[in-house]
Amino acid sequence: LTCRIAYLISEMNINPENILAVTFTNKAAAEMKNRLQKFAIDKLPTWIGTFHGICNKILRTYGNKVGLNKNFYIIDSNEQESLIKKLIKTSYSKDLDINNIIYQINKWQENGLRAKDINDKTIIKDIFKDYETICLQNNCVDFAQLISRVYEILNDNPEIASYYHKKFKYILVDEFQDTNDLQYKWLNKISKCIIKDDLEEIGIMEQNTVFAVGDDDQCLYSWRGAKVQNMNDFIQDYNPEIIK
Repeated sequence: LTCRIAYLISEMNINPENILAVTFTNKAAAEMKNRLQKFAIDKLPTWIGTFHGICNKILRTYGNKVGLNKNFYIIDSNEQESLIKKLIKTSYSKDLDINNIIYQINKWQENGLRAKDINDKTIIKDIFKDYETICLQNNCVDFAQLISRVYEILNDNPEIASYYHKKFKYILVDEFQDTNDLQYKWLNKISKCIIKDDLEEIGIMEQNTVFAVGDDDQCLYSWRGAKVQNMNDFIQDYNPEIIK
């Protein structure tokens, strides 16, 4: 993946600002940057990072579209648990299973769902709705919301999706087997865009170059929604050249 980035810049003369490279851990992202520095490239891409890190940058610019200002802060899993516990203690029964509630809320969020999207009339949905309200009031997001809010922005604002589609002509994704539903939908929203001029009622779907590295024997994050099936979906949706 890093060799490909170096080749795009040094041999294909691609502007580094048109390259997006995404991985799963800060350590892996730092390793990417370190390896690229060894290729003696004058200017490295600035958009190399984790899914959460990339979404953090986008949300700092367009967070107002989902009720956040640019100074929002990110809560970790402990802070999320504390917030939900306080909410339940204040407004609900103390006998509820906190771990199950947090698991279900995060599962919904990692599928890109808001409380308003949940059809079931359950107490967890009510807690989820209150939790979303509290996060908004406190100008904060949890890790799952970092990606879901950006997906929401891209989905509801075609001009913003089009901007990033035009910007990131070359998208590279590491450890693709660890992507979940939301991350795959986020990728599709940036890499594919319907382009139409003033004379056309029906536009043409334009697809950027997407390069994915994955190993279906090494899915590490199924416990948080990772789907090996995304690799098969990618093959169907993008019709890539496959190199084993």
